[in-house]
Amino acid sequence: MKNYSLCLKKYSVLIMLLLCAVIFGCKKYYDPPAVFEKQEIVSVKKRKVLLIGIDGATGEDVKKIMPPIISSILPNSKYSWQSRSDAPVSDAGTWKNIMTGIATIHKIQDSTFVVPESASEHDAVIEYPSLIERLQATPKMRYSVAVSPWNTLVNRLLLYADEPIAVNNDAAVADTAVKKIGINKADLIVVNFNQVNQAGLKYGYSADVPEYKAAVTQVDTYIGKLLEAVKARKTYANEEWLVVITSNHGGVNKGFTSQTEKERNSFNIYYNPAFKKVEIDNVPLTDGFLFPAAKAATDAKATLAAANSGIYEIGASGDKTIQLKALIRSSSTTNGANFVLLSKLNHSYSSTNGWEIMVQVNADGTRQYRAILGYNTLIGVPAPAKLQLNSWSAITLKIYTEAAKRMAVLYIDGVPGTPSDITGRTIGTNAYDLTLGNITSAVNSGSFAVNDIAIYNKALSDDEIKNFTCSDGVKSTDPSYANLIGYWPCKQVNGNKLLNQAPAAVGKDLILGGNGGSWTGLEKSICNATAPSGNTIMAVSNSDIASQIIYWFGVNINDSWKLNGKSWLKLYEVEFYKQ
Repeated sequence: MKNYSLCLKKYSVLIMLLLCAVIFGCKKYYDPPAVFEKQEIVSVKKRKVLLIGIDGATGEDVKKIMPPIISSILPNSKYSWQSRSDAPVSDAGTWKNIMTGIATIHKIQDSTFVVPESASEHDAVIEYPSLIERLQATPKMRYSVAVSPWNTLVNRLLLYADEPIAVNNDAAVADTAVKKIGINKADLIVVNFNQVNQAGLKYGYSADVPEYKAAVTQVDTYIGKLLEAVKARKTYANEEWLVVITSNHGGVNKGFTSQTEKERNSFNIYYNPAFKKVEIDNVPLTDGFLFPAAKAATDAKATLAAANSGIYEIGASGDKTIQLKALIRSSSTTNGANFVLLSKLNHSYSSTNGWEIMVQVNADGTRQYRAILGYNTLIGVPAPAKLQLNSWSAITLKIYTEAAKRMAVLYIDGVPGTPSDITGRTIGTNAYDLTLGNITSAVNSGSFAVNDIAIYNKALSDDEIKNFTCSDGVKSTDPSYANLIGYWPCKQVNGNKLLNQAPAAVGKDLILGGNGGSWTGLEKSICNATAPSGNTIMAVSNSDIASQIIYWFGVNINDSWKLNGKSWLKLYEVEFYKQ
């Protein structure tokens, strides 16, 4: 009896241990879903992606060449020849934009993929995960491959792929990618070709350059092999492939780093057999340097030291013209909560000599640009109209002589306000910095974008001022170009410098300080818009690609990721959404 009871106890203990092992074993290996795992797209087929990046293929040139493979997939594609590479244009920076969906603020500039010391000296370096890492954190994408002839791209950016592979040239990229596409478990294949970029650097970025055209045509044959490999997969009938073909940037002449439109002209093709053809014309964009609302006196500003900016004083005599384009993103509606855009003084409302262009908040909560000229007492030079948030304005302060009097007038979009008499007044007798953005007396009042800051040592004509409104920057062919003494397009950036492009002002750059803002693509004013083409019009950029791919895999994009790109493919779900 005792033996039986003892055995029973032993078996009971053993059973309990087995039950615990089962229960706790399940908990140990259970992989709880991430908060963003919810599937947006219900499909009976497995989603896959082939991402093909062609370095240096300018959108307008590829369109002109129209290679046969690319041409053959357009009837089942959403595509744009006018998409834009996010700034700044560099091989590393543009690939970082593509793979992260984060534009510019990652601060990657050169081909080392390392944040420069000047950009990280005062701020902690933030790592932005690639789309590969985002998808690996979900159950939607289990195996990825990346192939490129650029070792640093593989080792620095694509290294999180399950198979990051560096090879010798584009032909080897194509051969390797074809083999890897054949792996049943492959969900994401990233392929990079760079011979088009090499041809552009050596011979020129143009469809009319035989070597460049030949490189584009050769890569097109490689794309054909990749598409054939996708369709040859044994499991292809049970899969839905999104094929994304893009370029990281374009080029002009034999370069791509001057930030011109053609150098930033990429192309984007999203192909799936179920897609209906949609050609997209890009919303006309302009670059602006975007300043956040300041939190301290040292924030949101860029300066040129007083010792180097004396030529920008208005002084006691002579004519001058000061121009800039600005877009006010946010501003207080409290009466008196004004903030400064551009200045040559150190206090916005003292009697200190100097000048400034600012935003004033009126008693009724509306906003208006105005200039202030300090000469013991202040002279306000009003704008002719109130401003609208999120709308570009061309602002011109003109100092001119008429009938023996010295006058000042503020133009908005070519329309003049009421002139002010400044005869006998010396505007600027103290050595102050030229400052773009916040000064001590105007903190935490507004956020704005600015570009095309130009200063002339003459009074421009009314026609020149009107033309500035819809111009795309200052050109060497402009009638008063010889009188240009300062020009900061806010498109040419070197580290922490907004470069001065005036020929007579080399080195007089604006130095960013504090929370100095970021270079951002913003929609142009209506006068810069192109005529309707009949195509769909949408803002398309390379930072959209990560969002589109993440969306295709059925993963919700977490707001905390702060992606710049948009998953606009969801607008066309009716074509491929399957229950």
